[in-house]
Amino acid sequence: MPEKTDDRYNQRVAKKTLTLPDGGFVILAHHTATEYAVERYDKELKRLWSTALPVTVEESIDGFEHSSQQVTAIIYHKDGAAQSLAAQPFDLSTGKIAPRKKLTETTARNRRPGAAFSPDGTKIVAWQYVTRDEQIRSISASVYDEKLTKLKDRVYNFQDLGGFFSTTIHVDNEGTQYVTLLSDEMKKLTVRRYRNDNPDIKVMSVAVGAPLRARALWCSTPSLPFNRTPHSTPPLFARSASRAFTIA
Repeated sequence: MPEKTDDRYNQRVAKKTLTLPDGGFVILAHHTATEYAVERYDKELKRLWSTALPVTVEESIDGFEHSSQQVTAIIYHKDGAAQSLAAQPFDLSTGKIAPRKKLTETTARNRRPGAAFSPDGTKIVAWQYVTRDEQIRSISASVYDEKLTKLKDRVYNFQDLGGFFSTTIHVDNEGTQYVTLLSDEMKKLTVRRYRNDNPDIKVMSVAVGAPLRARALWCSTPSLPFNRTPHSTPPLFARSASRAFTIA
């Protein structure tokens, strides 16, 4: 069934086909407006299993990733009182569906919560925003492993930032979180690193705006490249002009 451009599934799930080391792949199939399935195929395009992904009219798919053992879909739900994100896992070998796990929940009037996978699919960070006067003051986040066991609750505090800024959250294969902030009229990039085993927060800032023929240039929140090697802490890069900065 062709997807409409206003379909949230089409907008929010960037990867609907996940490649596997054996040459096969897993797909998030969209059959009708509210009917989805997770399906695995081998390298000869033979379907190995297909499992329905139950989604109600109040729900949408916000994420899709796999690890070496399972496939996980992130389900967004909103009703009149609250909005939440839940993880729906499937066994990668058999396709067996497991119970959903709620990751985070907030009021219906708050900003939409978010979630991100680590590159190897073994970690998930889910978050909700704490706002005052429509400005983000902090983010409350939780980190989970691939079995959806909670590893850490934490708060990213932005009380020291004034004015408008935007945020993006990433998590690496070890569960370390990187929070990127664009502030100062989108001309300053700050990266904060939060480890689960250490309370110290490492911070890097760099100017990213530049004048060009009397016009100001701004950058959008970057996508940070992560090493996909399991059990390694990848470098984090922010680029300004031809210079590169790294957090070791």
